[in-house]
Amino acid sequence: MPRHRSPRAGRRVAEHRAALLDYAANAIAAATPLSPETLKLLTHLEASAPELGLVGLLPAASTLSTGMLTTGLLDDLSRRMRTRSRGRRPCHGFERRLKGLAELAGLDASSRAILGLFLRDAMLPSLSRLAQCVAETRGNRHAHNLCPDLVAVLTGFDRETVHHALRRQAPLVFTGLLRMDDEYDTLFVPPLILRYASDEFSDADARAALLGKPAAGSLDWSDYAHLGEEAGMVAAVLAGALRSREAGVHVLLYGPPGTGKTEFAKTLARQLDVPLHPVAEADEEGDEPNRNERLAGWRLAQRLTATTPALLLLDEAEDLFADPKHASRVFLHRLLESTPTPTIWTVNDLDALSPAVRRRMTCCLEVKVPPVPVRAALWQRLAAAERVLLPEADAEALAREIAAPPALARSALRAARLAGGDPAQVRRALLGTARALFGESGRAGAPPPAAPCDPALLNADLDLATLAGRLARPGAPCAVSLLLSGPPGSGKSLYARHLAAGMGLEVMERRASDLLSMWVGGSEKAIAGAFAEAREREAFLILDEADGLLCDRAGAVRSWEVTQVNEMLTWMESHPLPFACTTNRSDHLDPASLRRFLVKARFDYLSPAQVTLAFERFFGLALPAGQGVSGCLTPADFALVRRKAELMGQQGDAAALCDLLAAEAAGRRGPARRIGYVAAA
Repeated sequence: MPRHRSPRAGRRVAEHRAALLDYAANAIAAATPLSPETLKLLTHLEASAPELGLVGLLPAASTLSTGMLTTGLLDDLSRRMRTRSRGRRPCHGFERRLKGLAELAGLDASSRAILGLFLRDAMLPSLSRLAQCVAETRGNRHAHNLCPDLVAVLTGFDRETVHHALRRQAPLVFTGLLRMDDEYDTLFVPPLILRYASDEFSDADARAALLGKPAAGSLDWSDYAHLGEEAGMVAAVLAGALRSREAGVHVLLYGPPGTGKTEFAKTLARQLDVPLHPVAEADEEGDEPNRNERLAGWRLAQRLTATTPALLLLDEAEDLFADPKHASRVFLHRLLESTPTPTIWTVNDLDALSPAVRRRMTCCLEVKVPPVPVRAALWQRLAAAERVLLPEADAEALAREIAAPPALARSALRAARLAGGDPAQVRRALLGTARALFGESGRAGAPPPAAPCDPALLNADLDLATLAGRLARPGAPCAVSLLLSGPPGSGKSLYARHLAAGMGLEVMERRASDLLSMWVGGSEKAIAGAFAEAREREAFLILDEADGLLCDRAGAVRSWEVTQVNEMLTWMESHPLPFACTTNRSDHLDPASLRRFLVKARFDYLSPAQVTLAFERFFGLALPAGQGVSGCLTPADFALVRRKAELMGQQGDAAALCDLLAAEAAGRRGPARRIGYVAAA
């Protein structure tokens, strides 16, 4: 593998002469007397004498023969080198940094000396050439890095001491001061450690230089009020861990991309008034880190923060749990149990973590898309930060239309700022990114924009206005289940949203297609998740096209068709908040499901009186007499015709409006009704 070198290495040789003399002395002391290989080593030392500080110490290699290389001669050479080494002034800057690294990692004297050898080998080409020569004289002609045998020779330590210091669990490797390259089975100095040792951080101490600047958050604690009491519990757990310095404390933040997990971690650290240090988000050269590099960076950060209050952040942590062939799950599990500094983990895919890993998390928190009021307020604050004009009404409209997480909102506002800062550009930028993230609709399960609901324009078999009033009154029961059935466009979902608004609840709307899965058990899991999410958000759940979830089990031919209905019935029985199911095909529902609905309302096409009223409300015109038009009309028909009329410029043409309505109603089943009144003959 390529050797990392310090850019300042060239002018550092003279400052390290004392250490170089010691390494050369140790190499001579370990050399074999009367050996041709030892003569080659002396030849190399003679050629490198000016660099290594050996001028005047060595006999001319050309005058020696292997028979002259006695133990006495080698011992005398080694002794003279050590004597000169003691007279050299050591490199105080390097020694100070080496001492700082050793203290942070808890190194003993031998490990500190071994780290010094690795650092100098990476910094000084003359030492690398000496190490290569020693390796070749000992029969290893392919050595390009420091191996344990070579380390033992150059440091003068016995092999057992070196092997003990270079174990994976020993502080040198475990803390990441030295890193193992599994491809080549060699150890090397990470570039960040080398940069610090090479005095590229000026007078910064090791902790500050290696940890980097803490992450700073831009949101307030109140921006995450939608996370509820669980967020407060997470903060309390971390505060207790920081006070007691208890080991093995981990917080898992999970949820879809862009929901603000990383930003919440920063806000959490600011709330606790401690620094948050992101760990190993890139390798030391700015490239993508691999799993081993991330783990090594985390272990080093744990060591660096072991004695000071701090939090660590492992963002997008799925790759750490990918369980590659050579990874030890036991090792990672023990690591989770023993870390001194609390760590916050973020993942987009909870399934990437095994149950054994989840069990070792102190607490887990799902970070969801904020509800509409929080989104609207957040939009305005972010708009102000980006210097984008976004009136309050526009912010609320966008929040209702698109369930954009904070990261998506920030990206859209930034795009709008770059494009000139117009509110319309905010929406265009948001929709483009939202479609890429959530699909063609770009709405991530968000309900459609709210439309006004007039119960007088809804034709049902019970008094809808009275029902809405009773549910909105103080002290009204919350566990209310409604079945709203009837033809498409008759206002079922519109009325359910109207009820939610009257009860002061956020709407959480799901279609059957959102919950049905091609995988066995997937639909049941999605159904349970929808009810659980509605409960956590205290939202009014609306399930559209519910006949797809509650089909009559008598006609089931597959086991999952039965278990899917069973799952729905179980949740309908126990759900503590209001929910409504809408369907166009109530005759297809399982009979047992009908008993679970407290309120059942059948919607129908508009009555003649309601048609007259709707004509006035939607078009601002009186329904003309003499129009011989018949059909089955719904409020949705009037809304659609109004849009068509605006497109065609026919808003004020009552006769044309009647023709458009008749076209919409054509072919529908139901009793024929005339639109307008035929004048008496």
